[in-house]
Amino acid sequence: MIEKIFKQLQDLQEKLKKLPSEQQATLTSNIDNLSLSLQELALEFHSLLFPNESIAKLERLNSKLEIQLRKQAARIGQLEEQLQQESRQYRSATQALTKGEARLQTLLRNSSDLITIVEADGRIREQSPVAVERILGYKLEPRLGGFQDDFLHPDDVTVWQTYFAKLLEQPGIARPIEYRKRHAEGYWVYLEVVANNLLHDSSINGIVIISRDITERKISEAALRESESHYRILSQITSDFAYSFNLLPDKTWACDWMTEAFTRITGYTPSEIETSGWLECDCIHPDDREMLLEQIQSRSSSCKEVSEYRIITKTGEIRWLWDCRQVVWDEAEGQAVRIYGACQDITEHKLVEAKLCETNQILQSLEEKGNLKSCSDRSEPFWARYVRIAKILKS
Repeated sequence: MIEKIFKQLQDLQEKLKKLPSEQQATLTSNIDNLSLSLQELALEFHSLLFPNESIAKLERLNSKLEIQLRKQAARIGQLEEQLQQESRQYRSATQALTKGEARLQTLLRNSSDLITIVEADGRIREQSPVAVERILGYKLEPRLGGFQDDFLHPDDVTVWQTYFAKLLEQPGIARPIEYRKRHAEGYWVYLEVVANNLLHDSSINGIVIISRDITERKISEAALRESESHYRILSQITSDFAYSFNLLPDKTWACDWMTEAFTRITGYTPSEIETSGWLECDCIHPDDREMLLEQIQSRSSSCKEVSEYRIITKTGEIRWLWDCRQVVWDEAEGQAVRIYGACQDITEHKLVEAKLCETNQILQSLEEKGNLKSCSDRSEPFWARYVRIAKILKS
């Protein structure tokens, strides 16, 4: 019976070799303990074979040996069951890992974004083969084993190094950053990057980095900034301002946008106008507000229209505006719903116009009285006539 149990232990040891090392260590320790116990029992059994031992002692030891052997046999059965269970778990884990690896490779091959898995030292272990060639122009094979910061723009190297160092300190998803990488053809590609530290995850054991090409967006943003800069400069050097207003459900006009020159001319900010409403605010002269509202609500104003009206600045000064606007008309509602326009400060023009009108009236009055008759004397020097006219006007 002892030989049979020893044979079972040997079979278990052969099966252990198929398990992972950590599981082998646990089960090997248990089997070694059983083997030692069996050896002790065998020694006791062989000691009974000496002729000077009594039959009674032999029977007691034999009974004890049988009990121990049954216990050891039961223990070996438990170990065999545990070994089979752990073997099944190992096969299941291996299959799951294989499926997971297959899904990962499918994701890497078909992702529109550039997915990269790097080691703790920054070396690239996996990368999207299609995306890396489409976005950066490189083949996958030369990139594997290289570093993630290869081909970075010199001005962005420190940004990435700081980001990666913080990423190593704390598992999980880090905030997105942007940097530039050199394309295989030599130009720079803008990438938006978000990384997830999964070094602690046994299924990944790496840092997952997802990079998205934002070059077109960056070009558009740069063009927009340049356009806004040009527009801002023009707005600052001209007295004109442009605007857009929306009609709200409560029938008030709210400022959608306004150029900076508006504040310089009126003293009000767009937000102040937005709070009180365009036609309802104190900016429009009370005597011109009703006229302006009628023009806007007139069906004929759906085409371009020009008008002149007065405003009252924040400091109380009255100024004249020349307003060219386009009203957007809602046929279903039967009302104007949006206004686009451009205004010019014509205050100085109005003052000159008023002064000319006043001067014309004075000259007409003087002519009627005959005081200008002598001014037509051609024998008098040119400059003398103007001096005399000025004296007459002053009187």
